[in-house]
Amino acid sequence: RDGAAAAGRWDLEYAAGIRGNKRQATQDVAMYGSIFEPLVEALVQELGIQGGRDVFMDVGSGLGQAVAQVAATTGCLSVGIEIDESRAELADAFFKEYLEQVKKLVSKVASERLERLIILELGDFCNFRRKIKNSTAFFINNYGGWWRGDKSHPERHGGGGTPETKFLDICVDMCALGTRVATLERLVVLDAKPGVFRHRSFLAPEGSYSWTDTRTPVHVYTLVSRCWECERPACRSPNAFGAAECYRCRARPHTGHRRARAAHSAAAA
Repeated sequence: RDGAAAAGRWDLEYAAGIRGNKRQATQDVAMYGSIFEPLVEALVQELGIQGGRDVFMDVGSGLGQAVAQVAATTGCLSVGIEIDESRAELADAFFKEYLEQVKKLVSKVASERLERLIILELGDFCNFRRKIKNSTAFFINNYGGWWRGDKSHPERHGGGGTPETKFLDICVDMCALGTRVATLERLVVLDAKPGVFRHRSFLAPEGSYSWTDTRTPVHVYTLVSRCWECERPACRSPNAFGAAECYRCRARPHTGHRRARAAHSAAAA
């Protein structure tokens, strides 16, 4: 383990019942890592999460730290979805202990309020479309590229695309315009369909991750349209997000694919 652990932070993902990295049926590589308080605080600020207005969702919530912190600091409903049963069970145990501590150190009223604000679910995010629809701010730890998956093994993704494309299809179709999605790696598939999301990035604070001390860019995507625009100057027709080609001129968004590869190469350099 690197300097993050040497600095005294305990990597919970290596504890009994967690067993370090795992590969789920929907993933092509083993993946797990915790984000820490500085990054969650930055996400709240950068996404502008506000209690009474937003619903926060952590897709792949692990032990639920981000979900609990967002609920406690903003007062907004916070949802965690975790596909791994052992991590979800431990998250539930931590949550119960957390509520007991709040009850003891703060008040019973505060504990009951937090209990209403935090929802932890076990399963594939595709099974929670209604909760996704009702959410307005998302965090997805797609570090390491597992989110994009391997299209040569469609059975690993239920035969219907990668986790990245599945989530984006649901988000664009069901979520309100203005919804924000924060990720640790670029959603390069969006570069081929400009105009659907507005992209910006910020630098993660020090001490953000369990797996590295390096400060990396965090990407924020804001849903601004449900259609992508054909890039051919003579066309510029709007197209449904799921369309693979322009309905009018039949052009595929090749320039976007080139731009996506260039952006990905630049980020890796």
